[in-house]
Amino acid sequence: DRLVDEKTDWCRPNNTRSKNDLVRKPCLTNPEYRNSLRKMLASKVEKMKEYSMHDFSLGDECLFVVGDYDLCFSDTCRADFKRFVKEEYGTIEKLNAEYGTTCKSFDEVEPLPFESAKEQDQIAGWVDHRLHMDSVWAGIFGFCRDSIRGVAPGARVGYEGSNLHVDSYSAGDYWKLSRAMNLNNIYYQPFQAAALASFASKGDLLGFGWIGGYGAPHAKKHNYETQYRSWLTLLKGGNSLWVWNAGGPSSGSVSAPEYEFYDYFQDALSAVREMKAGLGKALIRAERQADFGIYYSPASIHTAKFMGTRLGNDAHLQDISQLTIDLGFQPFIYSPEQVKGGMLLRNKPKAVYMSFIQSISMEEAEALKKYVAGGGVLIADICPGVRNAHGKLLQSGLLNNVFGISGSTGNSIKQGELVPDGIRLVGRTLVLPYDSGVSLNGGRAAGRVGDAPAIIHNSYGKGRAVLLNFSIEGYIPSRVNWPENQYAALMRSILANLEIFPDVKTGTQVPGLEVTRFKSGGLQYITFLQDIVSTSIELTGSSMFVAVPDKKPVTKFTATMPSEGYVYNVRDGKYMGKGRQAALGIKVLEPAVLAVVPYKIEGISLSAVPGRVEQGQKLRYSIKVNSNDATKIEEQIVRIQFINPRGQEVEHYGGNIPVTGSAEQEQRLALNEAPGIWTIVARDLISGSMAKTCFIVGGTKR
Repeated sequence: DRLVDEKTDWCRPNNTRSKNDLVRKPCLTNPEYRNSLRKMLASKVEKMKEYSMHDFSLGDECLFVVGDYDLCFSDTCRADFKRFVKEEYGTIEKLNAEYGTTCKSFDEVEPLPFESAKEQDQIAGWVDHRLHMDSVWAGIFGFCRDSIRGVAPGARVGYEGSNLHVDSYSAGDYWKLSRAMNLNNIYYQPFQAAALASFASKGDLLGFGWIGGYGAPHAKKHNYETQYRSWLTLLKGGNSLWVWNAGGPSSGSVSAPEYEFYDYFQDALSAVREMKAGLGKALIRAERQADFGIYYSPASIHTAKFMGTRLGNDAHLQDISQLTIDLGFQPFIYSPEQVKGGMLLRNKPKAVYMSFIQSISMEEAEALKKYVAGGGVLIADICPGVRNAHGKLLQSGLLNNVFGISGSTGNSIKQGELVPDGIRLVGRTLVLPYDSGVSLNGGRAAGRVGDAPAIIHNSYGKGRAVLLNFSIEGYIPSRVNWPENQYAALMRSILANLEIFPDVKTGTQVPGLEVTRFKSGGLQYITFLQDIVSTSIELTGSSMFVAVPDKKPVTKFTATMPSEGYVYNVRDGKYMGKGRQAALGIKVLEPAVLAVVPYKIEGISLSAVPGRVEQGQKLRYSIKVNSNDATKIEEQIVRIQFINPRGQEVEHYGGNIPVTGSAEQEQRLALNEAPGIWTIVARDLISGSMAKTCFIVGGTKR
């Protein structure tokens, strides 16, 4: 049933929910519903077990509610809210102090709908109510996962295309959801993609957007989504590619009625073949590097909703995430739970950005202070830490001494012209929201916004903090102005003053270029993928349905790597020399992949023992990567192919083998395998080096 609210589900004929109807249908805490759901899931999974099903999606576009409905106030949700706040506060006295109430026990505590909470100025109670709904929504997926695993142990369970936007009423706390599921394919957005990659656990099944027959581009030879999204999914950290759909006669199908793939889908098939030839395994097994932190605070999102401001909403998080990428970094999203657990100290990001993060706990504040005092860099925009984790305004912001400010409350937001010192902004005047109540208290200002300081720098312990007393708005729509984009120029200058630069430099500003690093021990893979932003390419169509011409421009630049090594162009299988630089020419939507290796690869060796094997017996073979320094050897992927006596590849015997120096493999042959001379072909993914060996299969021809 996709776990949707039946009264607002988009695929049902009518929205039957009224403004004052605040009980979800079905209510996710109702024990009768949960029991029927458990039985239904168990019954369906039991039937699928015989087909070796391991991954289960609970549906596409599973939405808590569609629209601004402040659900759910059923009897069971109200009772569960009492349990939730009791766990949060511990004693009724602490809750009363926070809410300004005189409840004698938690049984008297009631969640308030938005309108009632506004009338009573009860922000803490309403923020807690929304945090509770976040837990209820995530909790139902955990319940479904556990129900399915009761029948299919170890199954991966989740959803697709759901919780599309950051919003209070959608109940989508991405951290909580990531703890409740281990299968997810999103509709691509830069923030959601970064959150999915940041919060995922090892072994999760991840997709980063659909490709397929959207818009039925059957007459087109090349399609933007099928080219770009296929590669982007892998480079974002995905390990699965999701296609809608392969239904043959349907209008959105990637195949014709006779099930031949359309021309426009050939680009995706070509990309998948290349990934499955070893590149996919190499990047999936490596550790994807994300070096620029973005703070994600559901409590702050709910606080902003209560205040009626658009600051800190979905668009702002998308802007900051995409701007981070366009400046050459990769964002890592930090949840309050991760920050309190000390992850900032372990990960040591180049910087952490707080976008309208008003509401933080004392524990979060202390963890952030420890991070900065230890040498970290904290960047924030309007009103950081001026409220507690329940949205209640504090007398003094918890991070004021970190930023060297005073007076910030969030109640003095105005619009003003940004005039930064020492930064030339080309184009239109930037009139942005800012906090007019901010004053300096140890920090030093650079420029003004309206009647207040614009950029405030402060030293704290061994680290530094920067308050941008304004909110970046509309960056993504303005990307077409690259490289003279005002926000990009502003942030690049601020980061340069902090001596923060990308680990991989391109010399010139390449529009739409995304750089990603993967580490496998001392070996690095560095990828470059250019989107269509401010390029000379001409498109037809709109949005994700655009057609791409056959001939695409080549962008040339020199990449400078973070460390010296032996550099290989992986997709071309070519050695580019020893050093830190490589000259590249890339086509839009097609990636370049470099490997920086701490040793020179001097070919590979392959041998089979014994040289003759009978039908049904095991063949043993050895792979060795030769290098100029065996002490520095790292894991490489070697592609193995078995060729039968008729010259045909037998795919089920081959595969992508992780090899660290050398590897011993064995393969049992079929009882009726073709007798004669067989060939094993090995190809090193990085260098393109190849080796062959032969063996004989004895036995009777059948």
